[in-house]
Amino acid sequence: MQKSVKGISGYFFSLPVLAVLIVLTIYPTLYVIYMCFNEWDPTSRAVDFVGLRNFQILLASDQLPIVFRNTVTFASLAVVLEFVLGLGLALFFDRPMRGKSLIRTCLILPMATVPLVVTLIWRLILNPDFGILSQFLNIFGVGPINWLSWPNLALFTCVLVDVWQNTPFIFLILYAGLQSVPVEPYEAAVVDGASRVAIFRSITIPMLRPAITVAVLFRAVDAFRVFDLIFGLTYGGPGITTSTMSFRAYQLGWSYLQFGQSSVLTLIIMVIAMAISQVYLRLQREE
Repeated sequence: MQKSVKGISGYFFSLPVLAVLIVLTIYPTLYVIYMCFNEWDPTSRAVDFVGLRNFQILLASDQLPIVFRNTVTFASLAVVLEFVLGLGLALFFDRPMRGKSLIRTCLILPMATVPLVVTLIWRLILNPDFGILSQFLNIFGVGPINWLSWPNLALFTCVLVDVWQNTPFIFLILYAGLQSVPVEPYEAAVVDGASRVAIFRSITIPMLRPAITVAVLFRAVDAFRVFDLIFGLTYGGPGITTSTMSFRAYQLGWSYLQFGQSSVLTLIIMVIAMAISQVYLRLQREE
């Protein structure tokens, strides 16, 4: 009898969490799926069932491959650069040094800044007329560079801004992982005469694998659905050279009022993000 009461009380106290999960996650997801097969007219507020027409129009669009390529390019470059820099910073700070706490605090400030504020700051820095970077390059005789307006440069500039803001995230996770690694394997390796490269490859990386999995997985999914950075820096331009799938979904819904197609693209983003998570976790389990 006592066990049954405890079980009932456990379900009772979990109801608020379940309610929040339904309101913030399950219901919006089901509504997105519902809107994929319907079209909403904002003037008359009428919802019409259109079947697979939204899927057909979106998948036949010549802009979808470009937007998908931009998203994959952005996410791949950002995650690789952030992982390399984050790992390097974690290894650098994993040793005695003066002022380490103050420097670490300064390093994580970009991560604590609101993304839209970050975009405003960097728009000022990258301004070709009066930006700090342009003034610095003028010293060396380099003319004004339209970092956010040149088609071949704009996407890579967005990647660099994302690296500046989110590298501290990977750094903190990997640094915490290094702090939990026992010193005994390192001491034994030094006694055996192992080189630093061998120690890094055979001890540090295997010990850090759980932390690496968490850091890379979270950043990969987050970078794949990037929106606010593109919205604040380039608004998808010039043309659609920096438009990502999340930004395109926003444009379809709120600029062109094509809410059905926007829902389809949102659903595709969700499926791809879930697939990335499952594939990466399966690879880690097999290792």
